[in-house]
Amino acid sequence: LDWELTAVGDALSDLGSLIAYQSQAGRLMNSGRPDPVCHRDLLPALPTVPELIARYAERSGDDVTHITWYVTFAVTKLAVIVAGALNRLDPSADEERRARSGRMVHDLAVAAEAELENGGS
Repeated sequence: LDWELTAVGDALSDLGSLIAYQSQAGRLMNSGRPDPVCHRDLLPALPTVPELIARYAERSGDDVTHITWYVTFAVTKLAVIVAGALNRLDPSADEERRARSGRMVHDLAVAAEAELENGGS
């Protein structure tokens, strides 16, 4: 897996990551945060996912037919990143924090599966 969070590999991976943050995964990642990241639910002026995809396809000329795969990959990466953070939590960390992180891993895995099954957000 490409753990770089910059444009090191396939640019569609970056588009998939951007879309992932605009999907259910983004809603999950924002849940309960004191500093929510950019999401269309919070900033309605942001482009919609179809607008992002269309703009990318128009400007890049790339085939975006399989964007669902890239979004699923991005959401899966988020689940693995959260699982890694959970694994590195200090054993003395409070149980609620551990439980919340465990639920997040599960919910992100479910969101990744939904992306793949439903073809997007």
